[in-house]
Amino acid sequence: TYAWSLPLGGGSIIGSASLDTVVINWTSAGSFSVKVEETGSEMRSNTLPVVVNPLPPASNTVSDPEICSGSTATVVISATDPGLSFQLYLESDKSAVGAPFSSGPGGDISTLVAPVSSTGYYLVATNEYFCTAELTDHSLVTVNPLPVPGLSGTQSVCEGESSVYETDAGMSSYSWSVTGGSIMAPGNTQQVTVIWGSVTGTSEDRLLTVTYQDAKGCSADEPTELQVTVNRVPVTGPAYYVPNENNQ
Repeated sequence: TYAWSLPLGGGSIIGSASLDTVVINWTSAGSFSVKVEETGSEMRSNTLPVVVNPLPPASNTVSDPEICSGSTATVVISATDPGLSFQLYLESDKSAVGAPFSSGPGGDISTLVAPVSSTGYYLVATNEYFCTAELTDHSLVTVNPLPVPGLSGTQSVCEGESSVYETDAGMSSYSWSVTGGSIMAPGNTQQVTVIWGSVTGTSEDRLLTVTYQDAKGCSADEPTELQVTVNRVPVTGPAYYVPNENNQ
């Protein structure tokens, strides 16, 4: 028969301690030993020294960045120990993201990701003893969609006429542009007035565009366009007039 024991502690025996093999769960780092006593025709014992290496710290704070669609997020791991290696993984399927990266001299470190939708990540640290630990704090990268500005206003006007156009309220960094007309100041608000220039022929199609930054700090991928038909002003005289294509 066998009798296994841990004279210096450091862990616990899992399952039977009286077989010819033993499973030990080491819970502390340091120098320990495993002792076995065999009882047969005579009693014999042996002791094996065991060094239990420490795990890397797992309590670092990990950031939860928020980005706009198409942008790159910076995931920050705070207050790391020097000389550690970190590997980022997807929470969804536990696959590795990119290559391992080092904490170098320690402190705050970061890694870049570019998810197409909101995504959860976790990190595993490895120390010089090749011991690993999953960080308890995970990272959620929130991906905000790009806005699509609305644009409304008169789409059939006469040359020289002033018309009011507007987009969505409550945004910032409004940017308007127009072909064949001029925007009355200020041109960086939710609503603008356009004075349409003269036309050659009976009418011409002009283009008004707008873009902005939404409450999440995201800008439209492309400006929203509105096509406006600018008609010629009728030419009148004492005895006749020349109508435009709209019979005006």
